Amino acid sequence: MSPTDEAKEKAKEKARMLATLAANMQYGTAIRRGKSGKIYTFKIGVKTQVDADDFKAFTDAKGEHYEKYLTEFKEEPAQ
Repeated sequence: MSPTDEAKEKAKEKARMLATLAANMQYGTAIRRGKSGKIYTFKIGVKTQVDADDFKAFTDAKGEHYEKYLTEFKEEPAQ
């Protein structure tokens, strides 16, 4: 796979993930920030795991602030 194909595949994967996030937005989202090991949970009903940076990028793209979706904030210890 060439680097160009790899970049296209990553872009497709991100688009799929953001589409899934959009579909799940009204039901609820649990967000996990991987690098720091901390888990941030945003609950709006049902839980879905999404990377925090991607969630922020998604809400920024919609011109909304992520806190609009925040009904419960909980930081859990890394496992």
